[in-house]
Amino acid sequence: MRTIGIVFMVFAVVGIGLDATSHKHYSKCELSNDTTTSIKGVAIFIIILSHISGNLGIRFFTPLGGIGVALFLFLSGYGLSESYTKNQLSFYWRKRFIAIYPAYLLANIIAWILYGVSDVKTILLGLIFVRPAIPYGWYFQYLLLWYAIFWIAKFILGEKRAWIILIIGAVISFCLFPEIMAEQSVSFITGVFVSIKKNLMFKSITEKKKVLIACALISIGILFLGIKQIEIVRSAPQIIFNGVQLMIKLPIAIGIIFLLLSSYINKKIKFRMFYLFGMISYELYLLHGMCINYIESTSITCVMFSLFLSIIFAWLFKSINNHFGKIMRTLLLESHRV
Repeated sequence: MRTIGIVFMVFAVVGIGLDATSHKHYSKCELSNDTTTSIKGVAIFIIILSHISGNLGIRFFTPLGGIGVALFLFLSGYGLSESYTKNQLSFYWRKRFIAIYPAYLLANIIAWILYGVSDVKTILLGLIFVRPAIPYGWYFQYLLLWYAIFWIAKFILGEKRAWIILIIGAVISFCLFPEIMAEQSVSFITGVFVSIKKNLMFKSITEKKKVLIACALISIGILFLGIKQIEIVRSAPQIIFNGVQLMIKLPIAIGIIFLLLSSYINKKIKFRMFYLFGMISYELYLLHGMCINYIESTSITCVMFSLFLSIIFAWLFKSINNHFGKIMRTLLLESHRV
């Protein structure tokens, strides 16, 4: 419990300081851009908590990492579907490149220097996402794969039949990919589905039902977490174990989303801090691994310093990314508009 207290304390202290300088009004009770930013803040919080706990030999919080990734992938699928509804596939890859690559490249340059990487082949593979130098870089490989599957589905089959390719992609991911990816095989397409059905799923559901649905989904995830501990399940074929892992991560992730969408819960809990850190969630994901991997003791001071370092560099990265993003949008988007 000390670990979760440390992580929350650092996030809260920095969040309060940032909150004092920020007065942006944001919506909490619908799946708007501001709400999804808050969800990203929750996702990066539990991912960092999981990774720090793992480094300290505490396994209790291990499932939180996968739940956080499920939230990120869900939001990626949701956001991509929303963007497609408005813009179709216009400048599809250029927009993805601008959003992801500048910060990814800078983080890898830091990692190459930090880890003493000088092999040209390794650097080239890192540049094209094959061998990222940053810790937990598998996520970017998997995210890009889903970007490609989504583009192929929409480009070849169009909106109505795109689900054929999306489902095939999910099945292949579940059956053939490593466990860490297989357990996320339907997270992205769930986000796409919710984007299409959002009016039915959210606006027509009462606040009380949102809480009940959230509790039911989280309970399902906890139930499967218990099932996972059974020896026969742990020794079962990998595909069965992947299914159990999936049923832990995704239901809890969707349950968290329903909680954040409930105005009843939002009256009880302030999510402003998560909104602020959701703004730098991508940069935090890129950097936190390099920082926490240098924790050599379980002292509170060491852990807090690592977290503060991650947050400070993440905000710096955010500023740099925004600057280069503006330049790249001008070069790659504005100059090509008719």
